[in-house]
Amino acid sequence: MQGEQSNINQSGTLIIRCPGCGTRNRVSAAKIQSGSRCGKCGASLPTNREKKPPSALYKVRCMECGTKNRIPTDKMRSTARCGKCGAALSTEDLMSGHPLIITEETFDRKVLKSPLPVLLDCFAPWCGACRIIDPLIEELAAEWNGRIRVGKLNVDENKRIASKFQISATPTLLIFDNGILKERLTGALPKQHIMQKMSGYL
Repeated sequence: MQGEQSNINQSGTLIIRCPGCGTRNRVSAAKIQSGSRCGKCGASLPTNREKKPPSALYKVRCMECGTKNRIPTDKMRSTARCGKCGAALSTEDLMSGHPLIITEETFDRKVLKSPLPVLLDCFAPWCGACRIIDPLIEELAAEWNGRIRVGKLNVDENKRIASKFQISATPTLLIFDNGILKERLTGALPKQHIMQKMSGYL
């Protein structure tokens, strides 16, 4: 059960699960009403005896050790730390709710080293089918805010990336996870089809 347990044990301590990394912490009864922090990742512990509704948790991969961390909503716009190796988790640009413009200069950092799975829309400005699915890509970015990084890559302006991944038709949707190209989808596909393909990464 996430959060604090209902009973204080015989030693006068309360076992509280960290909402960030899941570690169980022993907190003395004297500190229940004051602020306490997780002994592993340093996150604030919910020591208020009143039960609060659980915060939404987002899965963010540490790019140093590969561990998937559960980050509460209130930490997604700040820098959290990996519960395993302690590395900083950069989460400040994961909650924009809009597609992220990807270029050759940012591709490695924002796609291959992304702490979230990535859906990359490879488009061309002159492509009619690309314009058809553009509102759909915007919708998905908003719906998957903080869970999937949705990006857009102009293939005419970023030919090296287009060549590397053999993008010969637009629109092409590339799905990356942990720096690996997992799948590619070509054409103006319906929203339900894209959501089905991405369901395993949510």
